[in-house]
Amino acid sequence: MYAGAGTGFGGDIIVKVTVSKGLMTNIQIVSAEKETPAYFAKARNLVPDILKKQTADVDTISGATFSSTGIIDAVKQAMSLAAVPDGSGSDGGNEGLPEEKAMPAQELTDGVYTGTGEGYGGDITVEVKVNGGRITTIAITSAEGETSAYLRKAQGVLDSIMRAQSADVDVVSGATFSSNGLIDAVKEAVAKAVKQNGEESGDGKEAADPDKTHEGEDGKDAGGSDADGGKDKDTGGDKDTTEDQGGDDGTVTDGSDVDKDTEESRYKDGECWATVVCTDDETFTYTVKVTVRVENGRITNASAERYDDLSDEEIWSDNDMFFNRAADGWTSRGVVYEGILNQIVNRQSADNIDAVSKATYSSESLTEAARLALKELEK
Repeated sequence: MYAGAGTGFGGDIIVKVTVSKGLMTNIQIVSAEKETPAYFAKARNLVPDILKKQTADVDTISGATFSSTGIIDAVKQAMSLAAVPDGSGSDGGNEGLPEEKAMPAQELTDGVYTGTGEGYGGDITVEVKVNGGRITTIAITSAEGETSAYLRKAQGVLDSIMRAQSADVDVVSGATFSSNGLIDAVKEAVAKAVKQNGEESGDGKEAADPDKTHEGEDGKDAGGSDADGGKDKDTGGDKDTTEDQGGDDGTVTDGSDVDKDTEESRYKDGECWATVVCTDDETFTYTVKVTVRVENGRITNASAERYDDLSDEEIWSDNDMFFNRAADGWTSRGVVYEGILNQIVNRQSADNIDAVSKATYSSESLTEAARLALKELEK
């Protein structure tokens, strides 16, 4: 019997997996105290599927992504403990169980190294300790811009890195941006520990160019996200997270390509508003209202507000941040992302609007509300 833990939506999910004659014969949920009962009840349906397929590489349950991923990761961890790399063992080998990942080829110099990667809300910095040529601890020292729920979920990649002794691991579904930030930070730290040409890096300075690629920029994380879901809420990644975000390339349109002559007679003068519920069906739910004003046949103003937040109170402030990013735009690392409201006025339409990077759900909801409002003002 082997125990494993994975990160669900509210906290750790702990399972015990019974292995007999090389096969999983039972999976028991030991603890999932902080999971939402309705979602976790859905996620539990994964257990028969895992036992039937004899692998944890199964699809998550729609509408219960976080809890599903927690169960899957917990089973995978338990299976990794049960695996017998050479195929020998009193229980008949490791048939149906995954082999342990190979150790990385590079040699690491003992010491403590720091690295930084770009997460959902900003930089994530980690401290990696190497002892005996192996990664022994990974600590997050800074992640001020990350949503706590998604960062907690993304920390599953650290367990994967420790087991694999490599940062070449998969991101956590529903926390893509935060996961990639952690992975890139560890890669940068490990690069400093790599021995070059048989010589030790010694002083902890960068001994190799870190892999700074950022995968998952087309995913919704976030949610919001990591939108980050996934859900990196509001990204995503979740309608995941997975976070495809229009406008992630940073393109800003100033409306100069709008044919004003053809647009002038499209709308009748007046003011109208519409509401849309912004939700990823699991983590956050709130209502957005967009009001548009037309004067002399042209859109002269667009405004928005957010209310009726049914999410947990701990993420209300995050929802405000995503909403404001989407409505008013924001700047990240020198790239300006134009807000939805300005785009509507500049383009004289709610069509072909670019979603604001890392605020996809709010962007889509604001755009849809604007479309509904403008439809009432069409001639």
